[in-house]
Amino acid sequence: MGILVMYEVGIITVVIPCYNQSKFLSEAIESVQKQSYNRHEIIVVNDGSTDNTTEVAKQFYNIRLIEQTNMGLAKARNVGLLESKGEFLVFLDADDRLLPNAFEISVKSLQNHPESAFVSGFCVYLSPNGKYRTFLAQPSFSVNSDHYMALLKKNYIWSPANVMYRRKLFDQIAGFDATVNPAADYELYLRIARQFPVHQHGEIVAEYRQHDTSMSSNPELMLKNVLNVLEKQREYIEMNANYKKAFKQGIAFYFYFYGKGIIYYFFYSLIKLDLKKTICGISKLLSYIKLLIKYLLFKSPK
Repeated sequence: MGILVMYEVGIITVVIPCYNQSKFLSEAIESVQKQSYNRHEIIVVNDGSTDNTTEVAKQFYNIRLIEQTNMGLAKARNVGLLESKGEFLVFLDADDRLLPNAFEISVKSLQNHPESAFVSGFCVYLSPNGKYRTFLAQPSFSVNSDHYMALLKKNYIWSPANVMYRRKLFDQIAGFDATVNPAADYELYLRIARQFPVHQHGEIVAEYRQHDTSMSSNPELMLKNVLNVLEKQREYIEMNANYKKAFKQGIAFYFYFYGKGIIYYFFYSLIKLDLKKTICGISKLLSYIKLLIKYLLFKSPK
């Protein structure tokens, strides 16, 4: 069941969930306040942080701060969603940043594509200290037709901040699925694209920070959850040969993508002669191989 609220026309609600990311939070907030399109509200959801997230958030004017016990990223986003008042919605992780024209680009795209439930763009990697962009920009992945099929193959939306939603969409659908917390954004994209038109405008709108404490840096955790997200699609693909093929491609892609990180961890620990981490790496590698065999033998759709 969706969430029915009144929204303010032309206003963008930006939900920033934060759990112990106070060292990055000010950059995220400032990237919103510097937007060329300045009709927005900012909601910071402090998800039970033990650092100085509250103090950092209170340094800024005109933001709404919500404090709660730790419930996880998906539920923190949903709390912000419940409190949102704007016609449009953006979910910005506390360690990422928006480019100054992000809102202007996305609002224009939604106006030009009134049938679309959300629009998405691209992002670039940001160094952990936020001082420079790495040379690894998100590769172009142009989608012109079936976005659901494209998303089955892989999540071409790297950062949640790449997306702007119409708020009224959530009058019809639920928010983020906490059962797949680290990949709840991916599950939401699939669920929306399966039911509604969406659009990719192809502009770079965000900076996606890579650092050791982000969930995306944990390949075992991410692999487990993206596979669970894809498992949720089985009932919708069985009667469509193209979707089944895309599903298989998605499984193969994620085993390759996250498998690289698991294998790297093992060999790096081995080369460094770190016995504890090498043993841990062996355990991770064996779990990965076991899961891979399971999919090869039993899980692939016929």
